Amino acid sequence: MFELIPSQYISGIFEKLDFNPTDFNKATIIWNMYGKMYDEKLLALKELAECTTMLFSKIRFFNV
Repeated sequence: MFELIPSQYISGIFEKLDFNPTDFNKATIIWNMYGKMYDEKLLALKELAECTTMLFSKIRFFNV
């Protein structure tokens, strides 16, 4: 998976605020990531779904 927050400035702010994005936040960031191909986004979402502890991750969303 690629880096979710590529900006060092924004990453620094998140660290100072002790902000830990939820799986939903991560999925939103991945889907809206500029400059990534559709297949890259789907692969990253699939990896996120495999490691999440949320109930909906048990449902098959991807046929990739």
